Amino acid sequence: MKKTLLIFLICGLFTLSCDTENNISGPFENRFVKFYGGEGDQEGVDFLPLSDGTIILLGNSNVAGASLGKQIYLAKINSVGEILWELTFGSSGDDVAKDIALTSDNRLVIAGETVRSATNRDVYIKLVTTEGNLLDSARVGFQTMENTDSDEEVNSVSILQDGFIVCGKTSAVKTFKADNPNDLYDALHLKFSNSLVMADLATGEWSNTSGFSDSDDALVKLFQLSPTTYYGFGYTNALRNNSSDYKYWAFSLGAKGIAINNGTALLDRLGSVNRDEFLSDVIESPLSSGGGYVLSGVSVSVSAQSYIVKLTKELFKPLAPPATGFEDNVLADQILDDLGEEVNSTTRLTNSISGGYFLLNNSKQITNQGSNISLSKLSNSGIKQWQIFFGGVGDDYTGSVHELPDGRILVFGTMTIGGAVGQKKIALIKVNQDGRLID
Repeated sequence: MKKTLLIFLICGLFTLSCDTENNISGPFENRFVKFYGGEGDQEGVDFLPLSDGTIILLGNSNVAGASLGKQIYLAKINSVGEILWELTFGSSGDDVAKDIALTSDNRLVIAGETVRSATNRDVYIKLVTTEGNLLDSARVGFQTMENTDSDEEVNSVSILQDGFIVCGKTSAVKTFKADNPNDLYDALHLKFSNSLVMADLATGEWSNTSGFSDSDDALVKLFQLSPTTYYGFGYTNALRNNSSDYKYWAFSLGAKGIAINNGTALLDRLGSVNRDEFLSDVIESPLSSGGGYVLSGVSVSVSAQSYIVKLTKELFKPLAPPATGFEDNVLADQILDDLGEEVNSTTRLTNSISGGYFLLNNSKQITNQGSNISLSKLSNSGIKQWQIFFGGVGDDYTGSVHELPDGRILVFGTMTIGGAVGQKKIALIKVNQDGRLID
């Protein structure tokens, strides 16, 4: 494995103690820290900048003592962080948002889960207009081969020209537990039209799952290359070379959602047999940064580290005859920060206008500060150029990151305010191109 040369620019650590959307603002609102959500605990999940400069914020809200369970929080703000509208919605139980995207017909699609029990979650999808009008919703659950309710976990939603695909994993595997006890989950890819009609599995229109026969498989993100080809990225502990540790997993699907190439050769090139690698995020790299796909997540042994892999744009390309097998798809791989005990820690990536990438993750590198939000700038090859931390004495968690056209950076997540055991609030941080709250 390659090791990175770590170059740290560590600053910006601060302690926050406000209880609403009160602000820490910079001149002319070019830099700020703002909080959203009412009484109780809130979690910042993802945000979506719109073409008119407004921003959609997605989170989860849990009000102590309320009759409803966890609810989904949605808000629209202007460019300086002022709320234009906000709402919460969900069922009487727990509804948890996981991802948001803008459909081809300019509506918001929110993908998440309805929690029935600790071992039974259903896929939950909600359509909303960009002005906050609630539209149709759907819940999807399955049965295992043993005729029990299965468990579905959602990771992301991928937009198509005529709909979208919800990505995750399901315990409704195609084998009996008695025959394959290690076959815990299969990768889940549910295909919907823009009118929220799910592609019919029974008629062979689309296959909902992929995976190996005796493993734990998950789909994190899916990209449509053409009407007949999709690339999926996730993780699996499929048995390879007498080892069943978790590895990043890339595979391809055909027009009906059936695997064309299950990515077994690429599995042997990713990660280490001495560590488990769990994928969190995937982005397409622009040509200015060398093209391809950039995968981020964690590599876990005793503790967790950030793990970045860059793959070529064209995966699964056969070698020219008479050679057999496939081309080496790995352009670069890097082990970055030690994240402490943050097993399965969420990491997020976005492309940088100036080239390279911004990486957002959770970190315990600052002692006596709990978990902090870490923002790093990476070069095209994954070398760290600078790093900055945001947080205080309580735990703070990663949501998402985006660079604005003017080079300023939006960092979104969850921050604990009011001390180590204070309330958790949705936080939006706007910093300059160097990750700082001061110029």
